[in-house]
Amino acid sequence: REKFFAMVHLWDTHHNPYRAPGFRDRFRLPRGALEVLPVQRASAGYDYVPTWGRVGDIVWAISEKKLVRDVDGGAGRSAPEDDETAITQDLYDCSIAYLDHQVAQILKTLQKEGILDDTLIVITADHGEGLGQHDELTHSVFLYETTQHIPFLVYIPGLNNPGRKIKAIVSQVDVMPTILDLLSIPIPSQVQGRSLKKLILGKERDEDKGMAFMESHFPYLHYGWSELYALVTPRYKYIQAPKPELYDLSQDPEEEKN
Repeated sequence: REKFFAMVHLWDTHHNPYRAPGFRDRFRLPRGALEVLPVQRASAGYDYVPTWGRVGDIVWAISEKKLVRDVDGGAGRSAPEDDETAITQDLYDCSIAYLDHQVAQILKTLQKEGILDDTLIVITADHGEGLGQHDELTHSVFLYETTQHIPFLVYIPGLNNPGRKIKAIVSQVDVMPTILDLLSIPIPSQVQGRSLKKLILGKERDEDKGMAFMESHFPYLHYGWSELYALVTPRYKYIQAPKPELYDLSQDPEEEKN
């Protein structure tokens, strides 16, 4: 069978409105329904919902006219339920579920063609969405975990002990050299990332270590503000900004206590 390469770019969650055809009601919640969410207590002294934000500051809806926050654990102000321009946390999750479904269709097609077990598959994203956290509605400006912590999934046919979660810090610059190495293709010397092949195959010890570099020139290019740079380790994140920021992610996962 002839070798092939395919890049599939799923665009549906990149911009509002999050239509999510057939999945629009999968995760829809009443505004302010914290009792059904996995509220956790951070060592820094606040309650939060992972990936949603700090309780008391969760954005339940963002429309062109108003931003509806979770106020003091309650529902806050109401936004029209039929507002098609509204961004909501749960509707974004519905859109992610819709994308998961589309990926499943690709995998089923590969399996039907009898080539799934001969195909290396890598799934990743270029960013997350702020959805109101740190007052960022979408992405591009800031370097907080809400937009910078992204999925990186690798499927290798015949892999021993599949389904493992890597502890070490890895980065998007590692995607290309990892793919090349897994396919036994030489990695160009100028590549800045590293191959994760040994780590994935269990031939390199997986530990809470490593560091990733981040940068955003969007504030300068679009508004004349300062560029932002950051370094993140498994525990700490430092953001170089006009007012430097340092967070202990083990104690302060929502990056609230500078």
